[in-house]
Amino acid sequence: MNEKSGKVLCVDDEPHVLRALQWLLKRDFEVHIAASAQEGLRLLRSHDFDVVVSDLAQVASGSYALRTAVLGQGNYVLLPGSYYSWRVRHFSAVSGWTGWSETAWFNLPAPSSATISVIAPAGGSRTPTIQWTDSSTSDFYFEVQVSSDPQFRSGSDSVAPVYWNLVHGGMSAPLDSWTVPLNYPLSPGTYHARVRQRVQATPAGAAEQGINWTPAVSFQVY
Repeated sequence: MNEKSGKVLCVDDEPHVLRALQWLLKRDFEVHIAASAQEGLRLLRSHDFDVVVSDLAQVASGSYALRTAVLGQGNYVLLPGSYYSWRVRHFSAVSGWTGWSETAWFNLPAPSSATISVIAPAGGSRTPTIQWTDSSTSDFYFEVQVSSDPQFRSGSDSVAPVYWNLVHGGMSAPLDSWTVPLNYPLSPGTYHARVRQRVQATPAGAAEQGINWTPAVSFQVY
């Protein structure tokens, strides 16, 4: 039995195209097929595919939903501020695959805290949930700071503890949020919270990235 080289998802609304792709690829790959963009999305959420092969028209019919659902999950990660290349080829049931087109390039905008709006938690709880909204759909990793020090000073200048956390906004519950852990409740007092985007694999707090923090919001803990 041949060892499979990877897992492939094929999405197309033409059954004969799906059968042809499955026949061509099944010897070397574990092949999954979907007859609609919706079915493809369902499979993407439950499997970790190495490659997605899709009818261009089929993807276009649900391109925004597909990109939004996949962004930041598993291998399907596009990083803000990064450059990417793409190319296209055509498959014919008669002649097989054509050669690849010329390579084209695109880049995603660099992250900016100006797209984030932080929501102050309701006062009272010692384990409050900090939530935010981000009008940029390309961002999914965030840093969150919570402290009783409005200047969030750390190191030798520290005057109060600073909670500093890395959060995947698409996997938190609720989305785009961070909750103070139950085993580290806040003491009564006034607190401040701020958020910024984090480019994956960047050192925490790296000033050279030029990503500013949002203005802080304040809240009370009783």
